[in-house]
Amino acid sequence: MNVAQMDFDSLFFPEESTVTPAKRMRRPEEARREFLKVFSTTAHAHHRRDVFRDFVNLAARELDLCRVRSPENIREAKAICDRYRPEDMQAVSTLFNLMVEAMGGPLDDFLGGVFMELELGSDAMAQYFTPFHVSQLLAGLSYAREPAGNIVMLHEPSCGAGGMILAYAEQLETRGLNYQEMLFAHCIDIDALAADMCFVQLSLRGIAAEVVTGNTLTLEAWQVRHTPVYHLGEWAKRLDQLKRLDRIKALLQVA
Repeated sequence: MNVAQMDFDSLFFPEESTVTPAKRMRRPEEARREFLKVFSTTAHAHHRRDVFRDFVNLAARELDLCRVRSPENIREAKAICDRYRPEDMQAVSTLFNLMVEAMGGPLDDFLGGVFMELELGSDAMAQYFTPFHVSQLLAGLSYAREPAGNIVMLHEPSCGAGGMILAYAEQLETRGLNYQEMLFAHCIDIDALAADMCFVQLSLRGIAAEVVTGNTLTLEAWQVRHTPVYHLGEWAKRLDQLKRLDRIKALLQVA
């Protein structure tokens, strides 16, 4: 199935879904403008941040291959959907398709950008996402040398929407390296919305990642998810092999 044609009904309510014909793919900048327009007219009875949170949460559930068909996931998703009118849920499905189209262009922090443009930041949590051009600058400064092997591992202890991971992936791409083949990211954030945003963006960009909703300082983990490419690329096996190789190297150094 083309990910741009996926919708929430087909996953959570298969008996009620209908097949719709493929539509013309918009240009990323056109899809972004339409996303903001549709969001502004969706579910006026709800606070804007709550609508955005529920949209991202549903998108994350749809992309979590290990749980998407589980009874618990379907029950919790339906509880979210039941808070909205049918026409609002149709708009949410449209927003998902627009997000996919908007992320079809060059790497960027789409969700973090629209979050800030919609002024959804939290003063209480000091939650403001880094502009992507700043993430690009920091990624460029931290890219000290070419990768020595065929795996690049990044650890992001306060990942937000995943902007820094995306910016580093761009650094690999500009050097002719395939980030979808060689990059693995371990991401954690204490805020469930931020972790959901990161999971959605890394999933749609084809980046292998483990995204944790938890506390970096106390090492608590309340939810752990892996992006689709993590499963499809057999990253669990690749990382296990890397750990074994590191242990062998450590033993040889001791000897």
